[in-house]
Amino acid sequence: MAWLVVGILNGDWGGTSPDQTTKAGTAEVYPDPVFTMFPTKVSAMDILTLIRQYNGKRDGVLTWTLEAGNKKFSGKMNGTRDKRQASVNLIKELAGTSASTMKLTISNEAGATLLTTDIPLVTPDE
Repeated sequence: MAWLVVGILNGDWGGTSPDQTTKAGTAEVYPDPVFTMFPTKVSAMDILTLIRQYNGKRDGVLTWTLEAGNKKFSGKMNGTRDKRQASVNLIKELAGTSASTMKLTISNEAGATLLTTDIPLVTPDE
């Protein structure tokens, strides 16, 4: 109330009262997306977990696709905008394949590619 009265009497809406304080909220910037996988060294005898944190506001449901040798399989990453993840049973999916790398592609709901990377496959004893 003191700010309004001072502003009206002095004709200065900026306020000249010695006890005037202006408080405004701040908007925190949402972090950039981060992709991780577990384990970091992958073999054909693993269960691979794909994790993507801090997704874009309009990304929606994420779809992953893995290609290894002549096999191609895909699925959806469940979760929320803050963290989406999926688990892939490579033991089942790569049975009978002798690939040395896998190509991972992650796309958003609109079909835009968010990530494309190659994942080397190590032998299980490494």
